[in-house]
Amino acid sequence: MPAVATAKKRAMSIEILVQYFGAVEDRRCRGKIEHHLLDIVVIACAESRDDIVLSSVCSAGKN
Repeated sequence: MPAVATAKKRAMSIEILVQYFGAVEDRRCRGKIEHHLLDIVVIACAESRDDIVLSSVCSAGKN
């Protein structure tokens, strides 16, 4: 599979991840949260730093 196709596929999966988990309610105690739930999920699923950057771009309009 060409590198461009792989990058597009990975970008789409990160966008879907951001859409799905961005809608999930974080039920943790607000006073004890140091990191947003979506950030934790993305970092856990990221294959590279590019994925983390892409997730921040995808979620920028959601805050």
